[in-house]
Amino acid sequence: MISRTARPAAGRIIASIEDPVVIGKMLAHLEQAEPGSEVLRLLEEQDARLAALRKAIQEGVDSGPAEPFDFDAYSSAREGELKRG
Repeated sequence: MISRTARPAAGRIIASIEDPVVIGKMLAHLEQAEPGSEVLRLLEEQDARLAALRKAIQEGVDSGPAEPFDFDAYSSAREGELKRG
C-alpha cells in the first residue's frame, strides 16, 4: 500500500521538468495566473543551465576515451615552471 506522503523518485521529477510539454504547461499556467517575471526568469535560467550541462556532457562524450595521466611528469614540469618564475 502506498502512503499518502509517498513521493515520486527524483529521477521522474527531473525527467518531467525537462519535458518540453511539461515546461509549456508550466509557462501557460504562469501566463494565465499572474505573470511573475521572477518565476519566468528562473525558468529561463534553469533552461540555460540544462542546455549548458547537456553541451558539456556532449563535449565530454565527443572528446573520446580518457587517457592515462602521468602525475610525476606533470609535477616535475610544474616544479620547473615555478623555479623559472
